[in-house]
Amino acid sequence: MASSADQRAKQLDEFGPFGVDPEKELLLRGDETVPLAPKTFQILLVLMRYKKEVVTKDELMHSVWPDTFVEDGAAARRAGGGHAPSPLGNGLSAARR
Repeated sequence: MASSADQRAKQLDEFGPFGVDPEKELLLRGDETVPLAPKTFQILLVLMRYKKEVVTKDELMHSVWPDTFVEDGAAARRAGGGHAPSPLGNGLSAARR
């Protein structure tokens, strides 16, 4: 019988030290939840879905903001929830290596 930790691991998409649970809209680093604004999480999902492809700005805008006109600067502010520092810290740059 699989443990709940095994089942959780099967449901998560992982990159570097992070796990993403799309159903619960959670980004995890180990057992800790990393807080993300909803649009930031949607952007993360799009980038993960096409991780081996280049995602154009138009594709990203269409996926995250369908039927909405969003200027470039406004999209960055909305996605990041303001000017808060990245909750990913150095983990994101480590994941890119």
